[in-house]
Amino acid sequence: MKRILAVLSVMAMTVPAGARGFDTDIGSWRREMREIRVAEPKAVEVRQTETDAAGCAVMKLEDVVISRGVLSSDFTVESGGREIGTIEKDGSSIVIKSGSAVAAKTSGSVVTDCAGTVIGSVEELAGEGSSSFAIKDASGRIVAASGEVDGHSMVLKGSGGMVAVQNNHWLKDSYKVSVSGVDPRLAAMAVMMNNSALYRRSAQRRRDNPREHHGGRGDR
Repeated sequence: MKRILAVLSVMAMTVPAGARGFDTDIGSWRREMREIRVAEPKAVEVRQTETDAAGCAVMKLEDVVISRGVLSSDFTVESGGREIGTIEKDGSSIVIKSGSAVAAKTSGSVVTDCAGTVIGSVEELAGEGSSSFAIKDASGRIVAASGEVDGHSMVLKGSGGMVAVQNNHWLKDSYKVSVSGVDPRLAAMAVMMNNSALYRRSAQRRRDNPREHHGGRGDR
């Protein structure tokens, strides 16, 4: 750059007297060079929540984390470190919220959207030491089902799609969840139902073996 400026200075000195505004042009060029800025690429926002035909929020559960603190009763749903929703207990019901708006709610095993329309169900077949789960659509057709589950990780799959749930923390309830081909609201309810089943069995084991059993995070 210094060499270029030196050459330009020499050229300026040797320009014939009648040459027009050379020094002024060089000064303008240098000012323009200082003012040039490289435009930063604009961040592309990926929508993590969509709406269904009734206008109800449907969170995308593609590699999200569903978790709660050790002393918290409510779960948060995070994508890329950003909270996109919550899952709360409301009496015997489970409520999924996108922001402050209700996205889905359970009544027993039946799941309804924000308008109260049935979108499907999640059914648990409880055994002595494990449970299996089946996700059904609104018509009652099984779209994904698990084998016997007695842990925080599980996979539900079928012709309709798949729900993969992976344990994500050694102490608190935290799950990595990825869903394809299944209504995310039904998938989230399956995660919650398994979480409840683990604690239910853990409590039963403590009652059955009070001296031998020390318990801990749903007997992972």
